Amino acid sequence: MIQFEASSGLCNRMRGIASAYNLAKKYHTELEIIWQLNKALNCRFEQLFEVPEGIRIRNVRVNRLSRRINRILSKKLSDVAFENVTEKNLPEIKEAIKKNQKVFIATPHQFANVDSYKIFKPVEEIMNKAEKIIPKGSRYVGFHIRRGDNIRSIQMSPTELFIDKMDELLDQGVNTFFLSTDSKSEEDKLKKRFEDHIITTGNKVLNRKSQQGIKDALLDLVCLSRSAEIYGSYWSSFSETAALWNGVSKLTVLTNEK
Repeated sequence: MIQFEASSGLCNRMRGIASAYNLAKKYHTELEIIWQLNKALNCRFEQLFEVPEGIRIRNVRVNRLSRRINRILSKKLSDVAFENVTEKNLPEIKEAIKKNQKVFIATPHQFANVDSYKIFKPVEEIMNKAEKIIPKGSRYVGFHIRRGDNIRSIQMSPTELFIDKMDELLDQGVNTFFLSTDSKSEEDKLKKRFEDHIITTGNKVLNRKSQQGIKDALLDLVCLSRSAEIYGSYWSSFSETAALWNGVSKLTVLTNEK
């Protein structure tokens, strides 16, 4: 059995869960997700996604202390535990699973091969909103500008790079851009600059502690993932997840790195 602790942001959770799911499927073992409700993500799994067949979800509300206690208990009840796992730990994890051991994993990283995130099916509420914003089959280019507390993205993927790319694409005859960003000022700036060429999800809550804020982030992710091509931000799991979700989007990270 695999027990996976999902405790970080939305996209980090998705890539960790997808890794655990692929391992569980390959080795025909049970998978339980401990979906923590915390300041990084305060929304139950089933409020965002349909529960995939063969996965057990356990929603647990935690703070810093209870999270630590829960992890200690989970590790004690497991045969083997892995924290902050990356691909280098994969051989040990596989060996433990083959021995039918109870394996506890906690990590914000993708640690096993994942070819897509198609196991994640957003609830009907989210999908209906996405369809109204950009009907399935629409042709557009996606842009993701990560700001907030991500200093690396702010420094390495300045807004000017996105403006230059939009100008370049307009010259090539591309007329529709979907913009996903966690910065209202960035959104306002680009909508003023490119007017009707920019599509967004509209008013959204930019607060991960809010259930609506997480739902709005998932809506952004769904719309971005439908892009044929995505121009994303440096050091952002959101850009990467959107590109991989349906396995069809090409991702180019816009960076001033030489």
